Amino acid sequence: MRLPLVTSTIIALSSLNAAYADTFNVPADFPFIQTAIDVAQNGDNILVEAGTYVEQIDFLGKAITITSVSGSSNTILDGSATGSVVSFISGEALNSVLDGFTIRSGSSLYGGGVTISNSSAVIQNCLITGNQATLAGGGMYVDIGSVQLENVVFEGNDSGGAGGAIYLKESGASMTGGNVISNAATNGGGLYIKDSVSIIEISGVTFRENNVTGNGGGIYVKN
Repeated sequence: MRLPLVTSTIIALSSLNAAYADTFNVPADFPFIQTAIDVAQNGDNILVEAGTYVEQIDFLGKAITITSVSGSSNTILDGSATGSVVSFISGEALNSVLDGFTIRSGSSLYGGGVTISNSSAVIQNCLITGNQATLAGGGMYVDIGSVQLENVVFEGNDSGGAGGAIYLKESGASMTGGNVISNAATNGGGLYIKDSVSIIEISGVTFRENNVTGNGGGIYVKN
């Protein structure tokens, strides 16, 4: 007799949280995406109009969704070669979502375009291009975490070490659709997988024309 009462309470609380979710518009409400993230709470949405945003953004551990209004070809995150463009480094889970951006001109030791550390993220409908890492993960670096990629293109990223496009260390990943094209590294031009005990699923992804000076032009798996 008590189970239906508990279930009803959960549904009521869930509906209450949904009712209080806010939507912030950039640049109408806030001039920068990071400024909107700073005030957002779990469950909120940030909608970004077309334009080039010269900034680096950090999800700050928040379960929020950041979506471009006009898609990746019209909405650009430019890291100006001064660090990772997008960071998930505060315990984010798979309810932290980035959808519909070009992520470019990032430069870092690890993860020029995107850095995920002890966290998870969902990235959809994005172009990750022209990013550099000195050591690992020109386009994306994932360390002890997980990432869900849907219709993401990695093109023209470079790593001085491993993983021209993507570097996965002790991490899980799901890649559906998209392309991994013309990335470069010492090992693992497209994808470098190290010490993974998690499931990595790749479906409908094209790997083409990735280059290495060592091993694994498309994919390199270590340990």
